[in-house]
Amino acid sequence: MMRFMHNCNSISKHWALMCAGVLVTILTGCGTSDDIGNGVIKSESSILDVRLVQGEPDKHHSQDKWATVGWTSSSSEVRLMLYFPTLGKLWAPEVIKSSIANIEVVVNAQVINANPDNIRLHRLTRAWAPTATWNSAFPDIESETWATAGGDYDSTSYVTPTIRHNTNDGSYSEIAFDITSHVSNMITRGQTDYGVLIRVESSANNYRDQMTFITYNSDVGGLRPSAVLIYSKKDTISQ
Repeated sequence: MMRFMHNCNSISKHWALMCAGVLVTILTGCGTSDDIGNGVIKSESSILDVRLVQGEPDKHHSQDKWATVGWTSSSSEVRLMLYFPTLGKLWAPEVIKSSIANIEVVVNAQVINANPDNIRLHRLTRAWAPTATWNSAFPDIESETWATAGGDYDSTSYVTPTIRHNTNDGSYSEIAFDITSHVSNMITRGQTDYGVLIRVESSANNYRDQMTFITYNSDVGGLRPSAVLIYSKKDTISQ
């Protein structure tokens, strides 16, 4: 049985420090890292994704190349859970001030149907399996249902995205969620990383109450979801 979780308490001394009240984050060369000019480094972590479908509450959805998230014509909601297997490896041994570090979750779409203010990313609050469904975090274990069907997440806090063109393929748009504060809070509070959940809030301001994203199963690697850290190497500080 695989549980998706990462305990920030156990590694906080290695990838976060508190200096005079300022959080400094440690970046690692692990994962994919590129110098994108002027000493600015882009370090990327892959993401695993699973859809939760209210209309098929006991069915597992993780093999599709596309994930439509939001509300269907039958008023059934679909949510997307993302987990970053190598997120913690984006940090160490260089120390980066939080004011210059930028951490994003990026997903790609061809058409923006929903108002960005209604596309929301939340922190998941419990462990789940790759086979998770709308009803259950661990379908093979009867007692491991979600406390609330549709995934257990922090409903009091969310991040909305910035929309921009994908530089590799202009026919797609990047939906980028800045999770810098999310990660900083997770570290300082000693919270366990269970990944995030993306949902679309139904609203009259949406052209449609749904979005279709490229998933991890896409044949085009440059369009798959990712977690990206961008920082200035020249602004790093020694430990």
